Amino acid sequence: MKSPLLLCEEHEWQGYWWLPENPRNLVPGVLKYDGKGKIFLELIGSFSGFNYSDGNLYIPGLENWDIVYGTSGNSEITLFGVSTTESNVSFPENSENTLFGFSVTESNVSFSGNPGAVLQMAVVDRAIIGAHILDKEDKIFSGFEVGIEDLNLWVKSSKSEFKYEDIENEIGEKKCGISLSVKPIPAAVVSGNLYNIIHSFSPGKIEYLAGETVGTISDKVCMKVDYVDSNNLQKVLEEVGILQKLISFAVSRFVGIISLRLYSSEGESSDQSQPVDVLYSLSNVGCTDSKGADSQSVLFTCELVSVDKVLPLWYELYGQLQNAANEILSLHYSPKISDKNALLTAVNSAEILHFNLEKQGKISEVEEMSECQSDRESRTEKSGEKDVENQKEGVASVPKVNKGRKQKLLKVRLKELANRIGENIISLVVPDVEYWAEAAAKSRNKISHEGHVLHYDENAQKAIILVTTCVVLLNILKELGFSSENQMNIVRGNPGMRRAFYNAQLYLMPPKEEADEKSHEDSQV
Repeated sequence: MKSPLLLCEEHEWQGYWWLPENPRNLVPGVLKYDGKGKIFLELIGSFSGFNYSDGNLYIPGLENWDIVYGTSGNSEITLFGVSTTESNVSFPENSENTLFGFSVTESNVSFSGNPGAVLQMAVVDRAIIGAHILDKEDKIFSGFEVGIEDLNLWVKSSKSEFKYEDIENEIGEKKCGISLSVKPIPAAVVSGNLYNIIHSFSPGKIEYLAGETVGTISDKVCMKVDYVDSNNLQKVLEEVGILQKLISFAVSRFVGIISLRLYSSEGESSDQSQPVDVLYSLSNVGCTDSKGADSQSVLFTCELVSVDKVLPLWYELYGQLQNAANEILSLHYSPKISDKNALLTAVNSAEILHFNLEKQGKISEVEEMSECQSDRESRTEKSGEKDVENQKEGVASVPKVNKGRKQKLLKVRLKELANRIGENIISLVVPDVEYWAEAAAKSRNKISHEGHVLHYDENAQKAIILVTTCVVLLNILKELGFSSENQMNIVRGNPGMRRAFYNAQLYLMPPKEEADEKSHEDSQV
């Protein structure tokens, strides 16, 4: 069986293409994949045809097709979402005609002489290499294999074992060789579907040094999923996205998809069990030989929590946590994001997460009443002062409508997120939860309403981003079943967590006079 197509490599298929409703109208062309997530179809001709008479060539305008079939050698190909971008006329080298002097009106090109061909360029949303699929909504895929960047790092609990032993060759001779085996990882079960980690070993190069001979072995890791009930292409791609986000969350960076192979239970192919490869538009294409994640920045691997434990919980919680997780991961998606936007993203993700947890009754409201009451009193006092000023200036006071819905302050939401982690853990991330929560809330609100931050300098803003991100990550880890001990070890060992605490100590602590005043007030109680 051939290896899966790598999405980081360029690929090309020359062949014939047609629409499902008109299989006899074969148009030659080339399907190209650029190795960066873009798919193009170059047609020499048109499915709609063109009219050439009396010196006029009528070229079809821009067109869209839901499905296009093709063949290239022995490969059957299905294209979904094909849209033409341009049509051009080519001429023989000895033609006297040039583009200059031609009159072009919409799809009508007037000239004298014969054209060489009409060329159509089209972009393709998705391509299935290996089968003709009748409909993208058909539930015909019994499973898939996906290669994801850093998956090998995440499943490092797989222990490789090398043995020197006599290995029998093809003619029955026994020679000393090396056998390699991997400790299997228990399969995860999610809604009856099986998720297995698959290892593919291949020998590398042998280097002859002066005193020794060095050989390398490649171990490629992928996730294989077997469905109980077949799914359509869209469902498969959604599942791939969920797995991609889990690995991204675990290794603290946005990982790319290296390859995607599907197993079709139906289709027009003569070999119904033959796997098919998928090409589709990607924001981040993975590469096998690119630099992997920094092992020190990884939140957790399967050594800490096994695949069969974390996968079901991730799927269970994904619908509840995906918005918050996506917000945090977007900080990794856009490493050049401005501090202002990063602060908005981090604080918004915390707020979204709080809303979700609150709906599930997982938030302890220990300080809500006092905080909200204090805020209401403050706003009432300021409102009263404003009313007096308005009356002096002859401006009518507009009473506020009370809809009977209690709105929780952002500061309170942030504090409740921090408190649910546990004091022994959160104290290793932020030394003063009260000050951080107030600074984060004020900064977010200033940016949202006024577009800038007045109260805190650049260093403080960066500290807010780091701390808020850590608070969100720790809450998600808690929801994934990580014990307090495991979370403690993650905080102590992760450089991002340590950096957050260091910056919080420097830039998220109350001024000395404010701290002295608070200390004095506490002593009077």
